[in-house]
Amino acid sequence: MALQLVIVDGTVATPTVNDIKFYGDNKVVKITGREPGDVIKDGEYKVAFYNASSQVFIGHFVAVPGFTVSGEVDPTNVTATPTDDGADVSQGDGTTTDPADTAK
Repeated sequence: MALQLVIVDGTVATPTVNDIKFYGDNKVVKITGREPGDVIKDGEYKVAFYNASSQVFIGHFVAVPGFTVSGEVDPTNVTATPTDDGADVSQGDGTTTDPADTAK
């Protein structure tokens, strides 16, 4: 019986073979397709052993601990709106930096 680790969506209550998102070997499975800086919450994914020969999961699904995808993240669509004492600087998602936090 050759077991491999597999990843499924953490929101699926009773995963089936069709819910497998990523296949690994018996020790490592890689989550791919995410962007640098993406924050993955605890349990967003679940991991379990899978027997490809019999197409059954072995044991229980375990929640994958949260993590942040490594790599550089650059702000996009940066704008500056003047204020009485400086400016509000924001990026495309509406996030605003505190003027006191910006480099002088």
